[in-house]
Amino acid sequence: MTDLMEALFAYAQEHSVASLLAEEGAYKSSVLCAERQEERLRAALDGETSARLDAFLREWELAGWIAERAAFRAGFRMALELARS
Repeated sequence: MTDLMEALFAYAQEHSVASLLAEEGAYKSSVLCAERQEERLRAALDGETSARLDAFLREWELAGWIAERAAFRAGFRMALELARS
């Protein structure tokens, strides 16, 4: 991403994303459900398996972050195209 896009992405993350997620009714309940499931799963794991789960979750979080950036870039490109029309 360009420096401008990086700055806009950071601004959107800090000032817009939380309020937009709050508008999604299922988001909060989905997060709570996932957290409860993770707690139950961790209670059943030994140390080594828990470490493997941590590594998996870090990679999954990174993949999600990369997907968020790609979606932002796609939206930015569409906005530029619409502005040119």
